[in-house]
Amino acid sequence: MYLSIILIPLITSIISEIFGRKLGAQGSQFITTFGLIVTASLSFTAFYEVGLNQSSVSVDLFSWIGSEYFLVS
Repeated sequence: MYLSIILIPLITSIISEIFGRKLGAQGSQFITTFGLIVTASLSFTAFYEVGLNQSSVSVDLFSWIGSEYFLVS
């Protein structure tokens, strides 16, 4: 969920940029607005989970250095 908060606006803007002529102005506006509404609802959910319920969250995107006993994320 936390990664999709970042990726949804990026993906919708790329879709609007690539297919903007085929979708038209209203289609591009609908896609980007829908993406922002979904992102806002996920952000409110994340705020409730982390801010109000005080649960800690750690998002590991990738491992940078991996050795037998040494791991850097």
